[in-house]
Amino acid sequence: MFWNCNGATLHLSLQHGLRSNTIIHRSAELLWLKRWIWLYFWLLIFEGVLRKWLLPQLSMPLLVVRDPVLLVIYWMAFRSGRVHSPHLLALGVVSVPLILLASIQVASGTNSCVIALYGLRSYLLHLPLIVIISETFTFEDVKQVGRWLLILSVPIALLMLAQYRAPVSSWLNAGAGGTPGQMRSAGDHVRAAGPFSFATGTTCFFALAEAFLLYALSRPRTYSKWILVPSVAAVIIALPLSGSRTLLFVTAAVVIWASFAIVRIPGQLPRLAGIIVVFGLGSIAVLWVPAIHESIGTFQNRWQQASAGEGDVKDVLSLRVLGVIMGGVEAAETVPWIGKGIGMGSNVAAYLETGSQSFLLAEMEWPRVVLELGPILGLAFMTFRILVCWTLFVSALRALGRRSSLSWLLVPATVPFLIINSMEQPTNLGFMVLSAGLCLAAAKTLRAPQPSRHRTDLVSRRLLATCAPQPCEERSVLVDCET
Repeated sequence: MFWNCNGATLHLSLQHGLRSNTIIHRSAELLWLKRWIWLYFWLLIFEGVLRKWLLPQLSMPLLVVRDPVLLVIYWMAFRSGRVHSPHLLALGVVSVPLILLASIQVASGTNSCVIALYGLRSYLLHLPLIVIISETFTFEDVKQVGRWLLILSVPIALLMLAQYRAPVSSWLNAGAGGTPGQMRSAGDHVRAAGPFSFATGTTCFFALAEAFLLYALSRPRTYSKWILVPSVAAVIIALPLSGSRTLLFVTAAVVIWASFAIVRIPGQLPRLAGIIVVFGLGSIAVLWVPAIHESIGTFQNRWQQASAGEGDVKDVLSLRVLGVIMGGVEAAETVPWIGKGIGMGSNVAAYLETGSQSFLLAEMEWPRVVLELGPILGLAFMTFRILVCWTLFVSALRALGRRSSLSWLLVPATVPFLIINSMEQPTNLGFMVLSAGLCLAAAKTLRAPQPSRHRTDLVSRRLLATCAPQPCEERSVLVDCET
């Protein structure tokens, strides 16, 4: 250790050493926090593979396979000081009345403890991850998620094609638990679920993939062409294979959002024309594949069958949005003020109560929430979800004003599911919090901050410079400049 006569060098070297160790420690904590979030992402993608094919006998326990990972994420976020966001305070305010309500329902015999805990888990446990992702991920991290979504879109689309062509009873079309249980599209075909346990998983997945794809096409060199070209074909063929009208509506919304963003940013109009050409040529190319051409016909038949009961596009949109919301308002007029039990509308509750998966309360989200929570807290919780959507929209709009369109494109791939999708379906819930967190993270910054390794090196260089032997100004004191 170097020492000068007044001890200043020792003090500075210790100070810089402590600072360097702190930076290294925080960098390691942040790196591990991101790794756990990535583990949550991979479990979300492949959870259905475990429940359908690899471990079907453990299908029910695997419903909560991401929950231990989530608890580790929260613990690491707390240790790294990333839990001070005011958004977490809002989540805490929402949590207190729901926990009190669950306690009242259990005490009054309205609900069982196990079902109440599962309901609270669905409503409250995963929501803080939105804030953690937004506070932890940089813009480059968000783009890396998009990169993997586009890479995965190709094998998932091919799997969906195989599922479409396979019989309904095939192991490829197994549901959770390994038994045939996928939804029918039209004719003898299912709505392909890909690796997910239910068909809604592919809807959420490809909605996100489309947002990242349109961003990459409008921003050259975001991803490699070897990623973009196959993913264009994948998102095109996934639409009819999914048999999902929701995915069709969300795709239209993402395209409209992308067009608005491109027009708003100067000099982007030629790229809009290029995107149209790319998707036009891609659509023409995939139409030459007989199975894809057949799946389009199947999707058209499904649309016609559904339209016979629901009406045209305007009626379908009204029924799926306003109708769901009004269903919640109507349920509030008849349900007891304490509700019928948090979690009672989930498939888990149906399995525990009846031994089969069904809807004990309501299929649509708004009526289900109101029936579970009662008229006051039910409508209040759904209003809270709308406020979350408004926060995403405002943040994305501000980012678009800074010429960053990724967050803006993620809005239509996130908001519809936050409003109408069931939080008690694990895959839906996972994509809700993931996409909302990515949306906020993309709006937060345009460029990823450099890793703290650079700062650590800088501190180290300063430390070495500071610790260099210093000439002593006075010789009246015993000095030993090297130890």
